[in-house]
Amino acid sequence: MTKTELVQELARELEISRDSAIQVVDTMVGCIISALEKGEAVKLSPLGVFTPIIRKASHRKTPQGAHIQVPPRRAIRYRPGISLRTILHST
Repeated sequence: MTKTELVQELARELEISRDSAIQVVDTMVGCIISALEKGEAVKLSPLGVFTPIIRKASHRKTPQGAHIQVPPRRAIRYRPGISLRTILHST
């Protein structure tokens, strides 16, 4: 599902205008991003939990055989909720 499809579905389900649905989606995404930037986990039941993490620095080998150091970086870990996992495994 794309953002456009989500907006259309929200507008239809909630009987609101397309512009209002866009505003709802944009606001929700903005709130999630803001919380993750602050280092806070975002729990959306039954969807799951988005947790910001810091990946440690590591050493890698390129396909040419050269050794490089990868610096630490921020990433997001997603863990699906139990309800979502149950739904997906039952289909």
